[in-house]
Amino acid sequence: MSDSGDEYERREDILLQDDINLAGANVNGVDTDPCGYYASLGVSQDSSQAAIRRAFLQLSQIFHTDKHVGEDEEIQALMNERFQQLMEAYSVLSDEGKRAAYDASGKLGLNRYSLIPKEITQREDILRYMSTLEREAELLKLSKLLSASSRTTVSYSVDHLTNSMWKLGTSANDTLQQQSNGVDTEEAGTDEGETETPPKGDIADAANGAEGSSAQPVPLNTSVAVREVQLDGKNLLVLIPGDEVQQQLRQQLQHSTGGGSGGSAAPLSPEQRFGGVPLAAKLLLGLLPRKLHFEHSIHHYASPSFSVRTKTEAQHEGMRSVLRCTAIASYQPNPVTLYSISWRLSVARLHIACTWERILNNLWRLKSKLVLFNTQSLLPMYELSLKRMLAAGLEIENTWVMSMRNRGLFRTTIGQSTPEGAQRGLQFLVGYRSANVSLFSTAPVVWGGGEPGCGGVSRGVLEHSVSVDALRGRAHVGFSSWYTISKYNRIGVGFSTALPCPRGLSRYVSPFVDHPEYLSINEMSFLLGRGDHLIRIPVVVFHSPKVQSALLWLTAPVLLYRIGRLVMRPYQSARMAALYRQNRLDHRTEMDVARVRATHEQKALQSSSLRSRMAEEQIGGLVIINARYGVLQPRYPESLVLPPKQPNAAGNRSEVSGRQRQTWWRFWRAGRGTPTPSESVTVNGKKKDEGEETEGDSSSSVLVLDVTVPLQNFVRDSQLVLPEGSKSKLVGFTDPDPFTRERKQLKIVYRFQRRRHVVILDDEDIVRLPQREHLVES
Repeated sequence: MSDSGDEYERREDILLQDDINLAGANVNGVDTDPCGYYASLGVSQDSSQAAIRRAFLQLSQIFHTDKHVGEDEEIQALMNERFQQLMEAYSVLSDEGKRAAYDASGKLGLNRYSLIPKEITQREDILRYMSTLEREAELLKLSKLLSASSRTTVSYSVDHLTNSMWKLGTSANDTLQQQSNGVDTEEAGTDEGETETPPKGDIADAANGAEGSSAQPVPLNTSVAVREVQLDGKNLLVLIPGDEVQQQLRQQLQHSTGGGSGGSAAPLSPEQRFGGVPLAAKLLLGLLPRKLHFEHSIHHYASPSFSVRTKTEAQHEGMRSVLRCTAIASYQPNPVTLYSISWRLSVARLHIACTWERILNNLWRLKSKLVLFNTQSLLPMYELSLKRMLAAGLEIENTWVMSMRNRGLFRTTIGQSTPEGAQRGLQFLVGYRSANVSLFSTAPVVWGGGEPGCGGVSRGVLEHSVSVDALRGRAHVGFSSWYTISKYNRIGVGFSTALPCPRGLSRYVSPFVDHPEYLSINEMSFLLGRGDHLIRIPVVVFHSPKVQSALLWLTAPVLLYRIGRLVMRPYQSARMAALYRQNRLDHRTEMDVARVRATHEQKALQSSSLRSRMAEEQIGGLVIINARYGVLQPRYPESLVLPPKQPNAAGNRSEVSGRQRQTWWRFWRAGRGTPTPSESVTVNGKKKDEGEETEGDSSSSVLVLDVTVPLQNFVRDSQLVLPEGSKSKLVGFTDPDPFTRERKQLKIVYRFQRRRHVVILDDEDIVRLPQREHLVES
């Protein structure tokens, strides 16, 4: 019993090892070679075992300490260190099991390799088991296996401060709800992934409002006429009340809906107008919320394949309040199939649905949902969705909703997401009396002109959304801006406008749709987020019958934001350039040490590189003419220029202006007494052609390293293959600018079959030479 307990504790300790304390950990899968094993051998991730063994034998003859007995002690120490790294890399990559574990999770995978059963030997099985261990580790890291999220919305209105026709007891939120929603709250609020109920007409909204009002029903104490009519082939009896009853019903309906959305409202009395309300009452009314909405969910993982999510939702608006409790149980027996069942409870209502989702192949995914019970209906709705992957991060989903009681709908959604976090989507929905087109966009932005993580740089998110329903004559446009305070906290502000558009397409089908009175609702929202918890406070500022007011409300914040960024861009660029320049000057000692180390490694590789070059030239193979690695295209070229010194006298101005454009690295090298690249002698006393070295180019600074010798050393059988990942891990390489976020590139000029080729690659790209696309036309 104690042995099994110790084994469980050992397994838990291995799975809960902090990846931050492990050098080269690859939890998020960002770095494909975290420990640099493939880079040490100079092979790609898809190389065979024979190629790995061949590379090890060749490099071991170069790095072995016996080959550098006559060299300096520093070079011998460097070669000894490289040989030890070579031995460590070969010990891992030569073993199929350890190699598969390393490819799956990096250094963490090597530590978890001991947890794999001995009977599992195939690479595919090891990768599958490592993914299972990864999921198990994520579950153990959760506090009590729980994760919670919440969303709170508190709506206010200050429309009564500017609207002269404001009526006491009503607000613009009521009009906004009637114009934009048109959906019963109890039916529309569904659990995650459930399709919204098709919009209902304004008559149903008026009936619901009359049902929830405090007015007493009108007694039918007058004469009623009875007539028989034929409708759809059926004989029906119609009750026609008298004139008095009809007038009372119209007054009650008009009173409950605030004058109606399509008819003319009764004139307001003077005491009901804005002028009759005291100032204190108006200010106090602005502090009272008009709508409350709260959602809270808890996700509980009982096992890696089974989870339960509970959700509580409460909403209060006007005379209506709704409280719902939802529970969703999900079971995933394998990576391609998912089963779930949901229960939603509310007062006198019950909703039960089951969902089945399956990955058909790498491109197609099928999802079906069946509502088993809804209030008093059995099997009322069935939903079928088919999703296809169009490209990396781009997919399309078609959904067909069929209903026994209500009318169905068809929805098409196209969504795209990028590794940077940007999301864009287009949705088209067709239903009864509804043809809705929606667009949304979410894009991360950086304020400060640089990259996140640098001083004076902040991150944020911009969100845009547009929704237009041509048949119902309604539209909604909005955008919001988020500002990230810290890793978990963020704040934001949003602007939106809801407006009807009865003069659009709907006027051609006027017998089938309603025409609400034009009234744009302009809203401002204050946003606060902490982790998965969100608080939203929308405030209705004003409503107006003019389109110009709505356009001004939307365009003014965007225009001011763009103008502000345009004005601040030069200042932000200058600030980032100064920050980059200061970082390089503060860490020039570390940069010098790394560059000298790379120079010594290249010196040790000169003889083997020269033999490889001569052998390739004899057969017309791959010959590296020139290769440069580093910041080839600096984002802030002004960071390479020293700031001008303030002159002490008027006579020194010309001297200062003559040297103020002196680059900082020339000043640095002048202080060290080393020659600049422009003073170096060209190859064979001839001027180098394009692609090799250009005077005045950014490649002539200390931000670029000459890597011709180490690249030629990696050429085998007239081919050069380097693994994916940062090239600074290769022998003879180093990061020439490690203290900034400038993009590193590798430029190679080579000859193959005695024809010139040029290629420029990013630091993380895989290198495969030669290729026909690199050929330069002579």
